[in-house]
Amino acid sequence: MKCLGFVRGKLECEVDIYGEGLGEDGNRRLAARYCGRGFLQESGREVMDRDGRKVKIAGRILIEGDVAPGVDFIGSGVVRVVVGGESRQMRIFEGNRGRGMDGLVSHTVLRLV
Repeated sequence: MKCLGFVRGKLECEVDIYGEGLGEDGNRRLAARYCGRGFLQESGREVMDRDGRKVKIAGRILIEGDVAPGVDFIGSGVVRVVVGGESRQMRIFEGNRGRGMDGLVSHTVLRLV
């Protein structure tokens, strides 16, 4: 069976990520430092966070490859996105990785607040 990779196309925005994760001792540590291009999909949806508060999801960003190799998950951090010359700064709410059948990470998805 063939493994589907990242769907390449026009990457519309510049992305600068400073992500944090949890270390083995439970303290926050630098998990991701990435500068490159990605897809930004904007949305206006509300979800509940861990503390039971409503949080408005501003969108999600899709990036080719693994932006945080060696880290279990990206739990927080800051993303600066430049779309059409306009720069915005958003916080990371949640991070996911897409893996193929061979186990390699094809893309990273970050939900932004």
